[in-house]
Amino acid sequence: MSIDTDPQQSCGFAAYVGGPVIFTLSLMSLLTSAAVTYVNVSYAGSARRGQSCTPDGVVSGKVTRVGATASILVLALCLLGVSVAQAQDDSWLGELGNSREILADLNEEVVQIPLRGASAEEKKFPLTGTLYQPPGAGPFPLVILNHGSPTNGKDRDKMGRYRLIPQTRELVRRGFAVLVPMRRGYGASPGDFVENSGSCERGPDYAKAGNESARDVLSAVDYARTRRSLDAQRIVLMGQSAGGFASLAAASRVPAGLVAVVNLSGGRGGNGKDGMPCAPEVMAQTVARYAATIKAPVLWHYVENDRYFGPVASKSWFEAFERAGGKGRYVLQPSYGDDGHLLFYKAEASAIWSSAMDNFFRAVGLPDLALH
Repeated sequence: MSIDTDPQQSCGFAAYVGGPVIFTLSLMSLLTSAAVTYVNVSYAGSARRGQSCTPDGVVSGKVTRVGATASILVLALCLLGVSVAQAQDDSWLGELGNSREILADLNEEVVQIPLRGASAEEKKFPLTGTLYQPPGAGPFPLVILNHGSPTNGKDRDKMGRYRLIPQTRELVRRGFAVLVPMRRGYGASPGDFVENSGSCERGPDYAKAGNESARDVLSAVDYARTRRSLDAQRIVLMGQSAGGFASLAAASRVPAGLVAVVNLSGGRGGNGKDGMPCAPEVMAQTVARYAATIKAPVLWHYVENDRYFGPVASKSWFEAFERAGGKGRYVLQPSYGDDGHLLFYKAEASAIWSSAMDNFFRAVGLPDLALH
């Protein structure tokens, strides 16, 4: 999906009262009364190595062996966290399309993307990507479309190839090829999830998550240079939610050929409730560091009723971006639906973000990338 992971809810205490709490407390009592010596709490996604919920509210890459009382407590807290996450809007799942389908009219192609700077072990597990191209031989300007991160970590396996077909058609009809890389630990790509930014209580490390995301996005940039039909001198990084943040992180590495960035409701640490994410000032500091080296203009496109990154947070991030030397445009759309954070997923809303993108391209001297 593309909803950002919330460090406040990941396997941690949840401000939720109701049936799940009573059930969990009863479960704790029942299990505690049993003479259980050790319990292993683990989660393993498809094509993933073992992962486990830890008492710190993060996901680790190994199975942890702990005493019975601690294990039961961790299990109970994870159950509580899942209860809250499942209460979030998961309508994005129905928008991702069938990963087994291949559309000939979009020249859809499943590709393998070698990981930049891969170790001998990592070379065995390239990223999975999907390439769409207009008719003809090209070379076509390229949009690298970057997905977000689901609130519930278990939903990462459900993301498939992140096939947003109506949105892709909007880009292809403008003459773009579209490359959609699945980052490590998401959907069709193998490997462990590496983008955890830690807990809100201890202070999130958004830069760490950004570094890992950027590595995967830049791997897609490297791959684009191997395809003759793609114009590696006209690359646009585009992403929604954590994918928008990943695009900013990658742009800060100044990849050759990057001409623009389209950040759609980008950020990390959202809670899906009040629009005020965890430690927005830390995100502002991270964005400012990125802005110091980003050369391409950036469209910051947000929605008034975004429950993850509301106007107070997103405006503060854009202001930090500009103060640090970044160039771009901030657009705040009127409220859309129940949660403006999901606007990009709605086929009927394609005219909203795409027209803002066209206006941005014209304003920054890239009219050939806009719809004619």
